[in-house]
Amino acid sequence: MKKQNINQLLNKLSDLNVFGFGAKSLDSENVWQRHLRLNTSNYIDFDNKIDKETVLNYGSLFTNRVLSYLYERDLVFLPDQQCKIGKDSDFYKFYNVNYNECCALLRFFLEEYCLSFIDKEVQVTGNWTKKKFLEYYQERTRDVSFPVLDKLINFDIKELAIKTLLIQHSLDFLVEASHMTKIIAGDFGKIQSEIFKVLIDEFGYGVHNTKHSQLFKETLKSIGLEISSHKYWQFYQTSTLLLNNLFHYITSNKQHFFKYLGALCLAEQMFGPYCQKVAECLTAVFHDKVNKYYYLEHKHIDKYHADTMLNNVILKVIDLYGEQIINEIVTGMEWVIYVQGLCDRDFIEQMNWVEKKDFYKSTGMKIKDFVLADKSLVSKTFIEPYDELSTTHVHDQDELCIVNNGQMEFINGFASYTTLLSGEATIIKKNRLHGAIIKSKECNYTVYSIGNYKNYVVNTN
Repeated sequence: MKKQNINQLLNKLSDLNVFGFGAKSLDSENVWQRHLRLNTSNYIDFDNKIDKETVLNYGSLFTNRVLSYLYERDLVFLPDQQCKIGKDSDFYKFYNVNYNECCALLRFFLEEYCLSFIDKEVQVTGNWTKKKFLEYYQERTRDVSFPVLDKLINFDIKELAIKTLLIQHSLDFLVEASHMTKIIAGDFGKIQSEIFKVLIDEFGYGVHNTKHSQLFKETLKSIGLEISSHKYWQFYQTSTLLLNNLFHYITSNKQHFFKYLGALCLAEQMFGPYCQKVAECLTAVFHDKVNKYYYLEHKHIDKYHADTMLNNVILKVIDLYGEQIINEIVTGMEWVIYVQGLCDRDFIEQMNWVEKKDFYKSTGMKIKDFVLADKSLVSKTFIEPYDELSTTHVHDQDELCIVNNGQMEFINGFASYTTLLSGEATIIKKNRLHGAIIKSKECNYTVYSIGNYKNYVVNTN
């Protein structure tokens, strides 16, 4: 598909008003809006698909945001509070059937653009037998550790870090098991019923207060976070969206059914110990005031889910349909491991960036004159009014933001800001999620593309 055609589809999608143009707030109570600057698609190179080197770049963030919306048109979102939903409401815009063809074409292209690199990076080969598979599975799930959580608890900003982590979790956990509903329908014998056991468990067997997503809401509330779906849309990191889209992809496209069985089994096996560790982190940071029941429940139940998936689903599937499908099952497991690794790296780098925000401002001030003297640099100047919000985004290289006149609150991450006055500057690290809010009647600022900021630090010695 040509770039021109892609932009035509995106422009058509903008008529839905789903993407919150003119947003004045970093968060929203509107469960049908996804803040996004669709016009920036003109700057994305759609001829070159995302790969392991560009997976955290702006093109990946932008397209994964769009793809997330396209998948979530299959889910139902309604606010908890009472509201009147008329025919001209955002509800009907979000699910407008007149855009089904446009959305289907975009989804087909963006799946290839965003996700195809995973299959290239994860190569599963060999002649698999059931015995070899069991040996692989036992090795893969033995003595698992979670270094990302060890690093989290050692941050000086550990409370902010764990809140940011739970915000990443909320993309999936507030609609928990919704991916699974896409795979359960049909007619595939006893294994269908076994998977359904896991599904209904996730949904609390119809008892709302035991529904896993409801338990998660109680955890969020206990540490002062909001519980509305996509309240924190602008703080979902690129890798978080990617992982969530991967599960949508393999459940929406039924040819990946066996990959999903592997992905689900491995995720359930890993998630129990992971949740135990998260619960320990929550206790260390928030002590007795935090409601950890969501994570403790998963510590308990996910072992049962994993055993059900392994013994009653995967091994039965191998017996029924042959050992050649083991390659697909293992591929699904390895896909999850690979993308989760990206998530861990992305999260730690984001938290490092937030924790060192004062360093990046002071270093930005040190290199400012050297940057201004470099006439080869590409730059762009903006003049924006009071309360103007720059939707969160990332850059593909280090940038230097200099306020020429006025004042802005530079957004380093969730609940993290750096005040920039006239003449002040800060470094924007490559791939780090950020934004800005104008705090003066007008603010004139320039952003310089500087490649690697360390090239200018050398000149300050």
